[in-house]
Amino acid sequence: MKQIVTIPFFTNKVVQQYQYGWKNEAAWVED
Repeated sequence: MKQIVTIPFFTNKVVQQYQYGWKNEAAWVED
């Protein structure tokens, strides 16, 4: 039961970090 709760939370954190890094990189490229 704990895994079911932990996996989406962990994935959400990774997705947020990935999106943040992608936005940062995109802004750097546009600059």
